[in-house]
Amino acid sequence: MRLDKERERQDKEKQQIQERQEKEKQMEQERVRAFEVEKIRLENETKAKTEIERAKVEAAKIEAETKAETAKSATEAAKETERMRIQADAAEKAEKLKYEAEKELRDAKANKLKLEAETVKARMEHENRMKKI
Repeated sequence: MRLDKERERQDKEKQQIQERQEKEKQMEQERVRAFEVEKIRLENETKAKTEIERAKVEAAKIEAETKAETAKSATEAAKETERMRIQADAAEKAEKLKYEAEKELRDAKANKLKLEAETVKARMEHENRMKKI
């Protein structure tokens, strides 16, 4: 009977040891799974942060290109506006010169006609004076 009790006690101890070992093994597996899950979460977080940084860099690059293009267009627009202003000034000056040249031509024609009239008048006066003599 003592042997049965001793054996029973030993069997119980073995069973408890096995249960403890099984529990420890399960806990170790749970720790490993938890570690793997955390590892995957951190990897995903790192990938997400990397992707966000890449997107920020790309956005900054696009923004810089857009600003450069806008500045270039603004510069070209300013140059075009200046060119058009210069052309308008030149056209206005040309119009003034044309008007002045036409005025001088009219004045010159008027002076020529006036001189011709004075010449004819002087000739007639001269002829009249010659006839009287």
